[in-house]
Amino acid sequence: SFRRFYVYALSPVLYNIGIIIGIIFLYPSFGLSGIVWGVVIGALLHFLIQIPTVVSLGFSLRPKLPVISSDIIKSLKLSAPRTLGLSINQLVLSFITALGSTLGQGAVSVFNLAQNLQSVPLAIIGLSYSVSAFPTLAASYVKNEVKVFLDHFSLALRHIVFWSLPATVLFIILRAQIVRVILGAGAFSWADTRLTAASLLLFSISIVAQGLVMLFVRAFYAAGQTYRPLIINVVSSLVSIFSALWLTNFFRGQSLFKDWFLEVLKVADVPGGGVLALSAAISLGSLVNVALLAWYFKKNFMSFGGPKLRQSFRDSVLSSVIMGAVTYYALKFFALIFNLETFVGIFLQGFLAGILGILVWALVLYRIRNKEFAEIFSAFKRRIWKEVPVVTSEPEKLP
Repeated sequence: SFRRFYVYALSPVLYNIGIIIGIIFLYPSFGLSGIVWGVVIGALLHFLIQIPTVVSLGFSLRPKLPVISSDIIKSLKLSAPRTLGLSINQLVLSFITALGSTLGQGAVSVFNLAQNLQSVPLAIIGLSYSVSAFPTLAASYVKNEVKVFLDHFSLALRHIVFWSLPATVLFIILRAQIVRVILGAGAFSWADTRLTAASLLLFSISIVAQGLVMLFVRAFYAAGQTYRPLIINVVSSLVSIFSALWLTNFFRGQSLFKDWFLEVLKVADVPGGGVLALSAAISLGSLVNVALLAWYFKKNFMSFGGPKLRQSFRDSVLSSVIMGAVTYYALKFFALIFNLETFVGIFLQGFLAGILGILVWALVLYRIRNKEFAEIFSAFKRRIWKEVPVVTSEPEKLP
């Protein structure tokens, strides 16, 4: 309600950074206790980053007897489905983790590391836009301004797609470089890197879907429809659970499709490929979730995007595909220049290829006159190059 969205989006990123610190720097010396301390560090960072904002808004902790009013009861009724939905998500992750523990040593770590990496663009893009859109969505719906509600929802949806698609492509193309640079320390082997990179690829497929789920859920909440997202979440969670069970058994068996699939992900010769079933199941559940939410949203509100969304989607797909091709061939080119056996070589290969791809992406959007890119470019110019008023020696004479 106070529109402090940056800190809200940054908090989970810092939490994941704390976990990564525990895995990379503390686990080699302290074992599992190091990972636990990484979680503690992440939780502490998650808490501390919000204190300055809370203080600046004038909040303070004062002991006070609780007063249960009708507004509190109404709030509890509306928040109960959200609480249940979050609990279901945690239950699914607990089930996936338990299933992963049967797949051999390191399977759970590979899954968690890949999930933490894909959560970074998800928090920065999907979470930021959905959280910032919620107050306006709620206010417009309460005022019965349905057109304003749909316009603002469509704007947030277009921007999530606009940013998430190129992020997805970059994560898929640069997955090995991302994993190796961030996690390639200590006992983290090349085989671990390849498995984590393949898992990150499967997670990345649903980055757009996961970001849109956050927006759709908040749009339903703004409209006072809190139970429908819960029901859809239950269905998609069951899809994730049953697909994880089926895919785990599938990877344990032998088939031409399995061999082809592992070959495409470049892990055919790496043991422990069954862990990929877990990330694939999560992505499949997310895709089902966003499909059902979009269907029900359109059924309730008749439309949520129209021609603007279709045009934005086409522009984003075109620019992202070209960016992906440029990034891929740039990786091949820089592999001939840098020593990929070193940290610096891997970092420079991925960094320069990514920068080149992003520049081409921006150029394509500029050439096709994409609306979202034009808005961002104009805002950037206003912030960096502020206009300086021209002072004349004589005042202008009005006609």
